[in-house]
Amino acid sequence: MDDQIKNLAPKIWAEIKQANKILINCHYNPDQDSIGSALAMMHILENIGKEVTVIKGDSDLPAFAQYLPGAEKIALKNYFEIKPEEFDLFVILDSSDLGRVSRVGEIIFPPNLRTVVIDHHASNTQFGQLNLIVTDYPATAQVLFDLSTEWGVEITRDIAVCLIVALHADTGGFRYRKTSSHTFNIASRLAAIAPDFADTLANTEGSKSLATYKFMGATLSRLEEFFDGQVVIAATPYQDFQKFDFSISESKNTGLSSMLINIKGVKMSFLLNEEKPGVTGMSARSRDGKKYDVAALMAKFGGGGHQVAAGAMVNKPLAEVKADLIAALTEMLQ
Repeated sequence: MDDQIKNLAPKIWAEIKQANKILINCHYNPDQDSIGSALAMMHILENIGKEVTVIKGDSDLPAFAQYLPGAEKIALKNYFEIKPEEFDLFVILDSSDLGRVSRVGEIIFPPNLRTVVIDHHASNTQFGQLNLIVTDYPATAQVLFDLSTEWGVEITRDIAVCLIVALHADTGGFRYRKTSSHTFNIASRLAAIAPDFADTLANTEGSKSLATYKFMGATLSRLEEFFDGQVVIAATPYQDFQKFDFSISESKNTGLSSMLINIKGVKMSFLLNEEKPGVTGMSARSRDGKKYDVAALMAKFGGGGHQVAAGAMVNKPLAEVKADLIAALTEMLQ
């Protein structure tokens, strides 16, 4: 267990014990680690008698969310559609900066609202009053499990299901480099608590619509290789989202990013999605984060993440972002 967790667990627990009404977020374009961790924390806090509200954030909930225990309790609101001053504590999960909490406007926390940030992204700006950022862990879900152990709370079946779905997704099915023996030990313990976990994984992994596969096909048809096959880029225009009636939140859960980096000989892969005219999302993957650090590359575009998996949101048209990316890659690989 990470020493940070041992040191900060009592302080975070003290904040929780003092609070009556607690707010939890899902980040912009939420994935399994975001939603699974939020719901796991909700169950933990409700089980000790706290009044908890989980908000979906700026984005629609992806289809897989319906299979996670407690998903029906998620408030379909973003930060600016609630009254934050009514809460005592905001537990901010899997969010590296305030832009992941909301992009609707500038977030200024009310004076009475205590903030705790729990995350695993190296690019985290530590914007909370308490910040637990464990960059050696592959998922926020792993941080939550260790916190729960330190707190001495019971891991119920619902908590276990939420955590194992989150852990499975953010480790790429236990394939990514930060997956450790400790990760497998946690997964084993969660599986013992929720022996039917495979059913939930089958549902969450198998919840893609026909539109998803049509969109994926269109995206793959746009795949290009650069730098003698070391880099592949798929750039999807806004028109494709309209053509297939496909949501931005669903596009984040196609699995395409993980698929492209598995192409033989590819060192880095990039998905560029024009989410609306003049706004382009970037998703980057690296086969070797130490040699090809995509977090550092995405930082040049105002984003961040991990050395092997990162992203950014750029207020520029798709063609400009693609050209800027190729220029940055030329400098990086020369």
